Amino acid sequence: MTADHLFSEAARRRRASPDSPESRGPRARKRILRKLAVRRRWTRILAYALILLGLAILAYPAATWLMTMRYQNSLQEELAAADPVLSADMEFDLSRNPEKNLHISEDGASYQSETEGLRSRAVAAEREQALRDSARDFARSVSGNMGAALGRLEIPEIGLDVIMVEGTTTGALRRGPGHWSETPMPGLGGNFVISGHRTTYGGPFLRLDRLNQGDVIRVALPYVLLEYRVTRKLIVSPDEVNVVAQRGVEELSLTTCHPIYSAKQRLIIQAKMVTLRPLEGDPAGS
Repeated sequence: MTADHLFSEAARRRRASPDSPESRGPRARKRILRKLAVRRRWTRILAYALILLGLAILAYPAATWLMTMRYQNSLQEELAAADPVLSADMEFDLSRNPEKNLHISEDGASYQSETEGLRSRAVAAEREQALRDSARDFARSVSGNMGAALGRLEIPEIGLDVIMVEGTTTGALRRGPGHWSETPMPGLGGNFVISGHRTTYGGPFLRLDRLNQGDVIRVALPYVLLEYRVTRKLIVSPDEVNVVAQRGVEELSLTTCHPIYSAKQRLIIQAKMVTLRPLEGDPAGS
């Protein structure tokens, strides 16, 4: 039996099959063709929908970054108008006029002035009390004002200079890194905790994982300039909130989601306060 004969025999069997379009009448064939056309049309629609969904997924982070940029510009203007010391061109230079600085003791629980002696210790104690009073006043002024401009956060190692806000509500964190309202302000002897997005809404904490022990973190609030040094980096589950518990020492904790594009874990950067300068109504600190 030749190959041509085999092919013609197979074709004859297909035509004879009751399910074959060739075995049906013109109307049946038209119905089948219409079904095939509808199927192809829906396949194209699904393909276009998937393409649009992919573009939307890619566009979403960019849109949130633009939104946060507008928020940050507005917050910067708000902050500079209320406190010129916190303007965009400010410098965290605590090396100028060091006699105005206070240093934190090794145990993180007491303050020391630049010079030694009974008088300097008495002055340091007075400035410490004034600092605590200013911290309490500032905490009261922003309490419950979710999303209000709080101060500046600068991390030179990762090129971060951003306006912090009060609160960690969804709306507040779209504007910038937010202060956990239940944690004390710097100067009140506790852990100042800040959370921020990692990839969306400006991704302020995108490169937080690059920080290492000893790296500098600076904070500027209307009543004080502060410098911290990183002490440790932790990766924990979301329910391990004990890692940012209050320990009675002046420290800073920065928290964000981990790994990138996931909320499975939390990355925590903790830093010890080492130097501060109460502003005492002197914006230049000089």
